[in-house]
Amino acid sequence: MQEADIDAIVAAATGGDDLAFARLAQRYRPELHVHCYRMLGSLEGAEDRVQETFLRAWRKRATFEGWEPLSLLERRLPPGFERVVITVEPGESRCYDDADWLDALVVLHAGDVVLEGSSGLRQRFRVGATLCLTGLSLRALHSVGREPGVLVAVSRTRSGSDPKKAGKDR
Repeated sequence: MQEADIDAIVAAATGGDDLAFARLAQRYRPELHVHCYRMLGSLEGAEDRVQETFLRAWRKRATFEGWEPLSLLERRLPPGFERVVITVEPGESRCYDDADWLDALVVLHAGDVVLEGSSGLRQRFRVGATLCLTGLSLRALHSVGREPGVLVAVSRTRSGSDPKKAGKDR
């Protein structure tokens, strides 16, 4: 689906077109399912959460006011989750440490960042990019824009973490 197609389908779905809504659900179901599975650790739990999410979206479709960038900085975290904010200054690099990103949903909150793989290949990401870096063979993160690259990672509180910090920033 092209972006213009998605906008037209969203407009139809918010107007009550159930076939348009089904097309959107079909488009986004796999990504949402993977995210829910990673957060819940259960296939059945993930499928239930996906169904609940689409049911809620259908019921509230008339209130949809357009796309908003995902921001994990302004949101209060539920118990059992923690947030890590990593800033890479313009022109600077940061060695990749998988422990910083373990099972985290990562959003590029500001700046432009290039991820460098251990093979030397590079991929650039811009503000609003949503990533899962766990298990990737990465070497470094580079801030390539004029402003710092700010990455916000949210994950389940790790075992051994202080339970009083659950739902807090780390």
